[in-house]
Amino acid sequence: MTIKSYQKDFFYLAFVTLIFFVPIFFVGADRLEDTKYNHFSLLFQFQNLFNPFVFYYDLIGPGTRMPLGVGLDYFYPPAIFINNLKIFYLSSFILGFYLQLNFLKKLLKLFEFENVYILSFFCSLGISNIFYLITGDSIKTFFLISCFPVIFYYFLKFLRKKSQNYFFKLILFSSYLIVNSHPVSILLSFLSFVLLVVFNHLMYSII
Repeated sequence: MTIKSYQKDFFYLAFVTLIFFVPIFFVGADRLEDTKYNHFSLLFQFQNLFNPFVFYYDLIGPGTRMPLGVGLDYFYPPAIFINNLKIFYLSSFILGFYLQLNFLKKLLKLFEFENVYILSFFCSLGISNIFYLITGDSIKTFFLISCFPVIFYYFLKFLRKKSQNYFFKLILFSSYLIVNSHPVSILLSFLSFVLLVVFNHLMYSII
């Protein structure tokens, strides 16, 4: 019996997600920065039915503008589960690893690589995912890492095809990521794209 592609995706996502979710479920995370700022802000938005016009919280000191912290502020799908942190973390992991797998498959297909699931598995077990999920407790940075293959894919497709369709997709995902991740991480990510264009241009001019 042959295993279909969507079945492979399901088993892959279940396995990788459990690798990261089980330690956090039983042990917890070391840092609380996101819990005190981002998760608190998401819970505030959840309690106000994600009303964009409710942006002030008066029970901290003299009151403060919301959201607190940076990242996961606008249209982050797992936010609907913020009332239950375990489900919130689980859904965040599934979303992130799904984006990584789906667009890594597309990228590897562009470069004609084989053994897609093995390469994706090693990417998922990279030091960045381990640090930001298990040690750093930074869902927003994990979300940025997960969206990186998305941006990179549409970036390469636009460079190859010069299509408006890919350009608008690139702008859409980039804009969404800018308001849902840390600005320093965003700056470093886009700097890498600039360097990619520059070095590729130099390489082709030398050839």
